[in-house]
Amino acid sequence: MRSFARVSILAGAVAVYGAASFAGMAIPDVQRASGYCQSAERAMRAGNLKKARESLGKALVIMPNFPGAHMGMGHVALMERRYEDALAEYREARADYAQFSEGMTALRVRDYAEAQLEIVALHDEMLNQAKLAPSVFRQSRLEAAIGRLERMDPPVLRGPLDEPPGQIDFYIGNALYHLGRLDEAVASWEECVRKDHEIGAAYQNLAVGYWEQGRVPDARRTVQDAEKRGLRVSPDLKADLERTAPGRESPLMR
Repeated sequence: MRSFARVSILAGAVAVYGAASFAGMAIPDVQRASGYCQSAERAMRAGNLKKARESLGKALVIMPNFPGAHMGMGHVALMERRYEDALAEYREARADYAQFSEGMTALRVRDYAEAQLEIVALHDEMLNQAKLAPSVFRQSRLEAAIGRLERMDPPVLRGPLDEPPGQIDFYIGNALYHLGRLDEAVASWEECVRKDHEIGAAYQNLAVGYWEQGRVPDARRTVQDAEKRGLRVSPDLKADLERTAPGRESPLMR
């Protein structure tokens, strides 16, 4: 059987994040770290792993627990076949995600509260301007500033924090697969497709994992589920599954 587990770098960093590291988090730091992650992604696509590693290192200097940077380091390690390192980086990204999300929510709440206070201050300034020294130009500028602040969307406050995105589980599964830890890899891919129904490679890898476990019906069902969602499945994989008679083990199980 062919090996269908692929290392595919998904577009964009994980938005895709330890408590102390995010206590003083600021939006400019997040933007700078994200910029370095995007630079690293472009370098990886060009095959320049050295430059990618350098960019990710700069992101981690700014935010040592930034999940996007750890995801990128995991991709580099996977491409270099350093599978233990890749697994460690992906797990670090997953562990940091909840606290990053919490930190970002706190930042949005703070910024929104500050904007509301600024609106009150600007209204007071407009009233004072009108009483003391009316100026059409100044009044227009104040009104425009108030308008910009009023258009700020209020932060969305959820109950439980969002769980880490499925693509992290996808890559954890890939690293585990390369380490020969098939059952754990299958569990990670199952978690991925539970969270995200749009990652076609996860369905394909999961089908391969089931097949290697001798679970041919589950492999076929997974391929069918992917196709029902409009996701592409390797024709070679489909053909190999069709040639595997029910009740017979996968060729790799021998």
